[in-house]
Amino acid sequence: MAWNIRAGGGRRVDGIAEQLARWSADVVATWVRFRRRGEVTAVRRDEPWTWTTSDGTPMRGRAGDWEVTGDDGRARSVDAAIFHQTHEPIDGDRWRRTGEVQGRQARPGEVVHSLEGDQTARLGQWVLRGVAGEEWLVPSEHLDAAYER
Repeated sequence: MAWNIRAGGGRRVDGIAEQLARWSADVVATWVRFRRRGEVTAVRRDEPWTWTTSDGTPMRGRAGDWEVTGDDGRARSVDAAIFHQTHEPIDGDRWRRTGEVQGRQARPGEVVHSLEGDQTARLGQWVLRGVAGEEWLVPSEHLDAAYER
């Protein structure tokens, strides 16, 4: 694509296409804040266990992690220290999600090294970064349902 953009004074702006190409990667990398919302069911696991993400990636929970199940019925693991920073008790095994995360659109094919295992990003997924700097992938549908800007 050829660009013929002129700045004030009628002079040609050289290199605008190259600059836009450099910026396109940065647009995806822009981190935004999201607030956790909703309630979950959670129980602490005594032994290591495995679970599967919504895209079929197998993940590993460690002994002492919390098994957290959302309203969608999908379970995932949360590190014990992180769990207590990001959830408050309601009653019994019900907990309220609290706090904020940072997120950005994932680049398809990028590998995210979560606490539970490596995840490869697909189109439409987001990288979230939690309170301890941990990162994980979520689909856009989960982001919309469980977080607010």
